Amino acid sequence: MSTLEMPNPSDILAEIVQNTCFDTPDRFDPLLNDIRSLLRSLAPDVSAGNLAKTVRAGVYFLRTSHSRRDVIADFFDSYPVGTTAAEILAVMECS
Repeated sequence: MSTLEMPNPSDILAEIVQNTCFDTPDRFDPLLNDIRSLLRSLAPDVSAGNLAKTVRAGVYFLRTSHSRRDVIADFFDSYPVGTTAAEILAVMECS
């Protein structure tokens, strides 16, 4: 999938958090910022599949609640497995 075809990451996250405690601006915006910060800190070729696994395992966001980590992992799970951190970030930065 090219970055031109990728949906807006904010829209993807909004779908995932719908009807959860993260479905309010005061919780959604920090969540999106955490994802953006993580993507910026990674090697560009890290895949969404690996990110979903490592976030869910607590490698990243170790001190956050399981529900918050699960939402972030679900965000990465929503992308094709081979989508890279750089591709997600490129779309996120342009949205």
